[in-house]
Amino acid sequence: MTPDISGLERLVGALAGAFLALVFMLPRSWGDFLRRSSASIVSGIVFASTFRELMEWSDTMDNLIAAACASGFLSWIVMSSAVETWKKVAKRK
Repeated sequence: MTPDISGLERLVGALAGAFLALVFMLPRSWGDFLRRSSASIVSGIVFASTFRELMEWSDTMDNLIAAACASGFLSWIVMSSAVETWKKVAKRK
């Protein structure tokens, strides 16, 4: 396993993933925006290498940015689903 190129590529990819998710799934409030954005950026940075390895992509800067973008985008969607599910469960009680 080779070391990652830089944290900057991860950050750029994570920000791009958060932006793409924002385009497709608008948050309902500023709090929702901040929650999802922070989770998306952190997930993109943390899981970029793991996502790249799971997809069996070569270890290049472009693939690391793409993996961070995909991780950030997917975490936004997961966070969105989790919040909606939580709200539905909370209303039942």
